[in-house]
Amino acid sequence: PIDRSFRVGGLVEEGSVQRDANGLTVRFVVTDMAQTVPVTYTGLLPDLFKEGKGVVAQGKLGADGVFRAEQV
Repeated sequence: PIDRSFRVGGLVEEGSVQRDANGLTVRFVVTDMAQTVPVTYTGLLPDLFKEGKGVVAQGKLGADGVFRAEQV
């Protein structure tokens, strides 16, 4: 559902976390071991956010296929 707010959940894929130079924007991939969704988020991440751990993000899917999270 493009441009509609919803949640995605799964594991943060190992080796997928990339932080921008500004330090607040993070890109990562969420996987359920069958499908993957690239996610971008700007803001402070929870202390429990780590590669290989579970995550739930709320936001919108862009036309480019990237999920733009408003909350993690």
